[in-house]
Amino acid sequence: MPVNPQPRIILDGTFLSCAPAVTNDTGQKVFALDRPTLVDDLAISWGRDDQWTQPDPAVVTFKLWEPYPGTWLTKIVQDTAMRRGVNIVYTEPASAGGLYPGDKSIFQGFTTNVDVVWSVQRTAAGKTAGWLVTIQAADRSATLGQLNWAAGNVLPEENMTNRAVKIRNQGAPAGIREMYFESRFGVAMCKPVATENKSVLDMVNAMYTSFADQWCYNPERNTINRIPTGSTWGNYDLVIGKPSSSNVLHLFPPDWQDTTGAQSEIDTRKYYPGSIGACNVTGDIRLAANTVQSITDLSCSWFDKPNNKDWKTNLTVKSDGGPPARLSWESWMNNGTAIDPMMQDVKNMVLGDGRRPMHPQIVWDTRKTGLVDDWCTFNRLTQPAQTIGMVALTGSPFSAATGQPPVWHICGGIIRYVAGYWHFTINLAPTSMPLDPNRKPLTPDTVNKSITLDDPNALRFDHSITPFDLYYVSNPKVYPVP
Repeated sequence: MPVNPQPRIILDGTFLSCAPAVTNDTGQKVFALDRPTLVDDLAISWGRDDQWTQPDPAVVTFKLWEPYPGTWLTKIVQDTAMRRGVNIVYTEPASAGGLYPGDKSIFQGFTTNVDVVWSVQRTAAGKTAGWLVTIQAADRSATLGQLNWAAGNVLPEENMTNRAVKIRNQGAPAGIREMYFESRFGVAMCKPVATENKSVLDMVNAMYTSFADQWCYNPERNTINRIPTGSTWGNYDLVIGKPSSSNVLHLFPPDWQDTTGAQSEIDTRKYYPGSIGACNVTGDIRLAANTVQSITDLSCSWFDKPNNKDWKTNLTVKSDGGPPARLSWESWMNNGTAIDPMMQDVKNMVLGDGRRPMHPQIVWDTRKTGLVDDWCTFNRLTQPAQTIGMVALTGSPFSAATGQPPVWHICGGIIRYVAGYWHFTINLAPTSMPLDPNRKPLTPDTVNKSITLDDPNALRFDHSITPFDLYYVSNPKVYPVP
């Protein structure tokens, strides 16, 4: 079956159904009398629309109607409406055959705004008085800015792992389980840092800035991770996948395991890949360029402990005859043995996906253009965090026009659940991953002969797949996709 799970909201410890109001024989909406009813849509706004901006915390907004007397008016009167826990989950059934079935959290955070308006709605008992409640919540990382550093005025010289543990512990009230960065920098020594008048968020930002990285909060794993840019963790090739729900074949990138942290079993899980067909989405085809895509120089300020002095490491990335466009940042690391490889990472980013254009924003309204065919893609679309998980967007005229591979990282957008259907607004960032150097593209002679052009009773490619997309496939085997 196509994938269209109904999410569940756990609001201040109480489960809320996202079932919409039913429609009676005369076409009128009838609200539940014994529980709150989700009204309009649930929307999670998250991420960024370029490769360099630090994302803001994800924010969810939803509206519900509850019959009188309700609970939220009382919470506002008693000053108990703010900072209430919000968790939004769906369930991937074990019967789907995926690697990681069970509940998947697509939002974890706390209420930040609650509005209550008197509202009379139709229920099974007739016209019923109640309250229309609009709730907004920010993810757990937003709380870090409200937490003052409370462990002395100076952090001593220590390695990056120990410092990250201290930052995590200071942020404990936010409930975030771990904070991960590139593990090879874990032993890098850090200079002493003043913490007076600092928030935990200030320290989190400074830690990731030490690598010229940005970070995001992952609600499914309840971790903060660096956004993986400029790093290479393997080669890739697209493969042909068959969802269990149909004979229509899609192209998928690999699933990847993020090696930056493994404190819990969930940290070792691979990130599902996804596949999107251009026939199912809408979007403008446009191309834009800006200065951050044309950085010429890097400048990192740091304390050089071996020589006991403040220092700047400068690196020219390219010289094109124009004025410089410099990227500057400060690092806690205090030895060139850590600074030099970090500078190389940033250079790789600048010369790689950092200078490639973003894909134009796309929109997938599953009510109008068809449901998601597989759980892998659904998981990728509903995870509001930029990870090493990749999606293939087949049939994109943008990819074909620019010669960029049809493989992207979802980096932001809006995840909506509207009247029983999912609606995705998707920002796509280019990937730094190289193609497998030993690959041999499919040819008419090597393509799987069981694949037909358009036989509805046999295997057939999705209509979005083009010869340009098939260039990135070398293995003719058809793989099952849950």
